[in-house]
Amino acid sequence: MAPKKRPEINPNLFARTEAPRPDRGQQEALPSEPQAVLPSSTQGGKPQKLTLYLDPALLARLDAARATLRAMTGDRGAVTLSAITAAALESALQDLEQNKAESGLARKVLRS
Repeated sequence: MAPKKRPEINPNLFARTEAPRPDRGQQEALPSEPQAVLPSSTQGGKPQKLTLYLDPALLARLDAARATLRAMTGDRGAVTLSAITAAALESALQDLEQNKAESGLARKVLRS
């Protein structure tokens, strides 16, 4: 029996793929048209999994928001961390699309 051939691993698999961040004081112009960066298979259809690393204080606020919303609805199953996160992202992205550099998301991300 012949030995199994190991698959070749792409040497650029873990190469940095994002552009370097501009220095403070320099801000790149946001594109005039939002561009889709997700493959078409993830647009619509079944939700995709995403892992986030959050500051403990922000995570505590997220848990508090979940408790508050659950108290408002009385339905524990209707209020999930995923639902809260998706709604917050939708709101922030809509603000970015409408207000560009003046959006709350742009101000927070670009100042860091």
